[in-house]
Amino acid sequence: GSEAFDTASCIVRYPNGVSAMVDVCRQSSYGYDQRAEVLGTSGMIATDNVYPNTAKIYKNDYTGNADMPFDFFL
Repeated sequence: GSEAFDTASCIVRYPNGVSAMVDVCRQSSYGYDQRAEVLGTSGMIATDNVYPNTAKIYKNDYTGNADMPFDFFL
C-alpha cells in the first residue's frame, strides 16, 4: 500500500562508456520531492518540484519555498 516506503538505486553503464546512477525513494518527511538532475562533463540540467507559486522565503533560520509542492499525483 501507499504506507510502504520503497528505496532503490541502480547504475546503468551504456556501450559508449557513459554511466548513469538512479536513486529513487518514496519516503520524504517534508512532502513530495519530484526533482531530477542530470550532470555531465559539459554541464547540468535540473527540474524542480511544481509549486503553487514562485515565492521564496530567505530568513536566518529558513530558506525555501513559501508553499509546499503540489501533490505528486496532480
